[in-house]
Amino acid sequence: MSLVLDHRTPAPNFVAIKQRQQATWASGDFAIIGEGITDQIVIKHILWGFFDTWDDDPVITFEQPPNDATERRALLPLRFTQPARLSFRYRSANNSAIEMNSDPATTPVCGWVLFNHLDDNLMIYDASGNALGSLNIRGPLWSGAPGNNATYNRPIAAALEGANPHLQAFAIGIYNNPGAVGFLQDLLDTIDATITLVNPQSADQYQAMSVLIGRPLALVRASLALDVRGMPALNQSWSSFEDAVTNGQALEARDTAAFQSVGFPVRLGDLANINDGLIGYFCDNGSAGVYQTFYAAASTSAANGVVPPAPNQLTVSADANAPPVLLSMLVDPRASVHATAGIVPVKDIQIPPYMFAAALKNDSAV
Repeated sequence: MSLVLDHRTPAPNFVAIKQRQQATWASGDFAIIGEGITDQIVIKHILWGFFDTWDDDPVITFEQPPNDATERRALLPLRFTQPARLSFRYRSANNSAIEMNSDPATTPVCGWVLFNHLDDNLMIYDASGNALGSLNIRGPLWSGAPGNNATYNRPIAAALEGANPHLQAFAIGIYNNPGAVGFLQDLLDTIDATITLVNPQSADQYQAMSVLIGRPLALVRASLALDVRGMPALNQSWSSFEDAVTNGQALEARDTAAFQSVGFPVRLGDLANINDGLIGYFCDNGSAGVYQTFYAAASTSAANGVVPPAPNQLTVSADANAPPVLLSMLVDPRASVHATAGIVPVKDIQIPPYMFAAALKNDSAV
């Protein structure tokens, strides 16, 4: 990429600009390259023989010259110059390789949970809204659902047989957690703290919901990745081009400054947005302890496995061969979930109501 400065009318000011040879991203410190003697500058952005003229005054000017070297810089935010998007998608609860689409069979809902304030437990429901049992703070850690002969007074593994595998892994993962009671208490506290901040403006409200029973939350599957259009951007400096010609490099072997290996952090959810329904998430990395660490922004303690996510907890890269990040999320399905990376626009996804309305009607607690 080249920046060509077209000087026009003389004037005493200073121009902050920097020519960059690498077109992968535009970021970092832009050093002042010299004293300007213009009051109008036209910048031509030249790439692969084509150019655009920037006429909307993108130049930072200074009335007086900087006093020292530390002031001779202007900072621009990190951005891709290559077209890119954050690929945040709901995945089928029955097959994580399939993205949710208009077919109800691709619903991402694995099952449902409810915070029972009266008994201080987490009630578990299958994807259709049928009660399976509860995980309890007091008394036995697991108890089957009364009135359901298939689950009542049966061990958790037997009671959940036939349920969605991810719902099974979620409930059994908590049950087998060495600190299960502490984890469950922190999870319930986090749900209680977050759900009061979720009130989607365009969704129907639960008018008949008892104050003793929380809102139904869906355990859903999702994936996160970063897509760039075409091949990774190449180093367009003359020296890199000369090396490529001299050594007969194939296009795929050209220098990209290895930007495909750079991990960009992504933040899920937004506690300040009443239209965001994320409670928290589990990172499905295939390990046995997937459901023993729950990442939630509203968490106030990390002692029992319910932890606030680190700034770089989730990262994505432009590597086309990198697998997507798989997630199991607890969400209020009436609201969307937002993913923020800073380098691309915010992405939000939402489950169509027809994919969960029948389950909510079938849910006896609702």
